[in-house]
Formats: sequence, structure tokens, C-alpha cells
Amino acid sequence: MVGAYREGQVDREFVAVQGRLDGPRAALALSQDLDLNRGWKAAAGEPSLSLTSSAAYLRVRLRESLAWSIGYDNRRSVRLYRDRVTPETDFYDRYRQGGSLRLEWEPAPARHLSLEARNSRSGGRSTSSTWSAMGTTPRLGSLPVSLRARSTYFNNDAGDGWLQSLTAGSPIGSRMNLDLEAGTRSDRSGSASSANRTWFGIDLDAALSRHLYLLLTEERETGGGARADRIFASLSWRF
Repeated sequence: MVGAYREGQVDREFVAVQGRLDGPRAALALSQDLDLNRGWKAAAGEPSLSLTSSAAYLRVRLRESLAWSIGYDNRRSVRLYRDRVTPETDFYDRYRQGGSLRLEWEPAPARHLSLEARNSRSGGRSTSSTWSAMGTTPRLGSLPVSLRARSTYFNNDAGDGWLQSLTAGSPIGSRMNLDLEAGTRSDRSGSASSANRTWFGIDLDAALSRHLYLLLTEERETGGGARADRIFASLSWRF
């Protein structure tokens, strides 16, 4: 059972149930959340109790470096008191619900390449299909630079488009890490021209001591004739 609160406001209260079964070549994972909605959530029209997360995944390893997985996910975007939202997280929430099939290849330790096909409900309004290619590596040659890249094509009843994102990270000394991220998303409705959104971000996290952890984030999003800048800072004490 989990309860999260901020400045006297309910962020989220829920019960989480999870189960996992692992075998030599296969793994099955199940999860379910039950949310209690009261206070401002009830005033916003949420029911008193709601099943907000049902997910099931089966992963089968074909060989040491190759695996495939099939999944079902009907998790919705759960209201939080304060959310950090980017075009990529917005896209993930919008196209997450539905069934998926993924092929994963690990050519070397900690290096992953995957292809995924997903059939989803686009915000509950229409059926959508997405095809993604994703890759991660902990080092770029001899440089201590990690990379994470994603390219996704999507289409639905309203149109189609592309989402591309790239994140590069590197340690700074033994206590700090710097990440740079960039992405673009284009949406095309019928014969209309594309609506493009781009974003750039900088993340800096530092372990100031054994108990203090600092996180600083700056993001800039442009597109549609507007610009948005977001700055997020947090200082955590671990005990």
C-alpha cells in the first residue's frame, strides 16, 4: 500500500499487487494497481476506487543474446499532483495501452537493440499502430558516454507521424552525472502539413554526500508557434 502527499495535498494513494515467475528460458510478469481517489481527485470526477493498472508480459529467450516478448497493458495516465511532462512521456502515455510484440538482441553485455510493434488505443479515441526501433549502449567506443536512441513511426484514424529521441550521458568525476537529451515529433493529419515539436534537455544529478542527492533539470520545447521552458530541482536526503 502506497500513499504520497505534497504540501498537504494527496498525490496518490493506491494498492499495488505484483507477481513474477522466472524459468531457465522464460519469464512471466503480472501487475495490478487499485487507486483510492479522494479530495481533489474526487472533485475532478474520479470514482472512489479505480483499477488504474493491469499489465502482463511474457518474455522467452531464444538464445543467449536473442529474446522475444509479448505483452498486454491497459495502464492509463494516473493523475498526480505535479507531473513532469515531456513530448516523449506524453507520447508514451498516449500510445501505451494495448498489445505489443518485441524482439530483443543483446550483441554485447549492457548493449541492447530492439524492434517493437504495438497496437494501442490512442487516448481512448481511436486504434493506433506504432513501430519502434530502440537501442542503448553504456559506452561510445573508448569514451565513457552512454547513448539511448529511439525512432518510432505511428498512425491512427487522424493521421500519422514520427517521433525521434536521443539521450547521451557521461559521469563527471565519481559523484556526478550529466545527461543531454533531444527529440522531435511530427504529426500529419490527412493531407495537411506536419506539425513539428522539438525539445532539448539537460539533467545533472550529484551525490553530495552519503545522504544528500541533488537533481537539476532544464528543458526547452518549441513548436506550434510557442516555446516552453521548464526547470526542475530536487534535493533528497537518504536515511
